[in-house]
Amino acid sequence: GGNINIGSDWLLDKPDEFINNKELPKGLSPRLKPMHSLYQQWANEHQAEPAIFYFIESLSRKYFYNRNSDVDTKLYYEDYLQKLAQSKYDPVKAHAVYQLCLLWNNKGNNYSNSTNDNEYNYQRYNSVKFDSSFRYYYIKALNLFEQNTSLLDSFYYLKNNLLVMKLEIESKILNIKNQDVYLPDEPILYQVQFKNITTLHLKIVKLNSFDIQQYPAKLRMKDLISAASINTMSIDLPVEKDFQTHAVKIETGSLPIGYYAVLYSDATIEEGNKINFFTISVSNIAIINNEDRLYVLHRKTGMPLNKANVLVKYAREYKGPIIDAPIKKVNAAGYSIVKERNIFKTFVMYGTDTLRVGLKESSVEMPEEVFDEEYEDLLEYYEENTTLLLFTDRAIYRPGQTVHFKGILLTRNP
Repeated sequence: GGNINIGSDWLLDKPDEFINNKELPKGLSPRLKPMHSLYQQWANEHQAEPAIFYFIESLSRKYFYNRNSDVDTKLYYEDYLQKLAQSKYDPVKAHAVYQLCLLWNNKGNNYSNSTNDNEYNYQRYNSVKFDSSFRYYYIKALNLFEQNTSLLDSFYYLKNNLLVMKLEIESKILNIKNQDVYLPDEPILYQVQFKNITTLHLKIVKLNSFDIQQYPAKLRMKDLISAASINTMSIDLPVEKDFQTHAVKIETGSLPIGYYAVLYSDATIEEGNKINFFTISVSNIAIINNEDRLYVLHRKTGMPLNKANVLVKYAREYKGPIIDAPIKKVNAAGYSIVKERNIFKTFVMYGTDTLRVGLKESSVEMPEEVFDEEYEDLLEYYEENTTLLLFTDRAIYRPGQTVHFKGILLTRNP
C-alpha cells in the first residue's frame, strides 16, 4: 500500500529486472540511459559469474542513487540495501553492508546540530536542537558492522573505512557553553554537551592577578592544575547508550566577585589526563557603549555606577606600543567619555569589582544629519535617529526564574 514516487520506481525492481531491462528503468532520467547501457554490458560479460554479476548490479544502483537522492529515493535505497545485505554472494553482501553502515551513520549525524569535534571544547551559549527520529542510527550502524566483521575480513578497504566510522561513533565529546560574565552570589549555570561520557569533573580556580586579565594567554594548564581550587566537583551525567551528543544544564553554585578559570574533564583533574579550561568573570558591572559614551551600570538593577573608574589601554598609532590613558571617572549621568582609538583592552573598576570589557570604537565618518537632510516633522526624524538598547542580567535562565532587564533609549538632538 501507499503511494510510490515514480522517480524512485527503479529501486523497486528486482536485480535481474533492473540490470536486464532493455528499456531505461522507470523513474530514471533519459540522460542516464548511456550509463545504464554501459553497466548492462559490463554485467552481461559476467553472466556466468553470479557474484560479480550482482555486484555490478549493486554498483549501478549506487551510481544512479547518487544522482537522484531525494527524500523518497533515500528511503527506497535503504530498503534495497537491507534486502541486498541478505545476499548469498559475499561481494554483494559486503558492498550492501558497507553502504548501509555509511547511510545509517550519516542519518545518526542528523540527530543534533551540536558540534561533533572529537575533542574538548567550550562555546558561548547557543541553542541545541535535536531530532529524535535519527537518535538510534549509530547503534544500527555499529550492530550491522559487528555482525559482519568476519565477512568484511576479506574486503580490507571496506572494513578499514568502517573501523574509522566505529572510532568516530565511539569517540568522546565534551563541550561547555558558558556566559562571559555571571552575577555574584547567584547560581552559575552552564550547558554541557557530551557524548559517550558519564561523569563531568570540574575544578574552579580564582585568578588574582590583574595581569592575567590583561593577558589571558599567560595562563598555563600546568599551573592551573596545581593551583588551589575554590571548588571541585564530580557531576554524573545522564547515561545515554546511543552514542549521540546530548545536552544538559548544570548548576555549580554561586561565586563571589572575581575572575576565574574553570577546568573540566571526563577524568579527574590531574596531570596526564585530557583537560581543558575557560575563564569567566563574576561581576555586578555591565557596560553599553554608544559612540564615545561608555555607560557603566549595575548588571542586575540597571542603575548607574557613579564614580566607577575606567582604564583604557590603547596605542597612539596602529600597532604601536600599548599605553594607559589617564583613569576616567563615570559621571553622575552614568557614563564616561572614551575617545581613544586603537583600543587594546578596557577595564571598569568599581570598588573591588573589576571587569574587562570589549568596546566598539565609534565611527570617524560624519553623521548623515550634517548634510542638511530634511525631515517633514519630528516623528520622521526620531524614527530614523532613535536606538533602543536592551540588556538582561544573564544569558541563561531556568524555568520560573525572574528576568531582570533594562532598556536605554538613545537619540540625537534635532
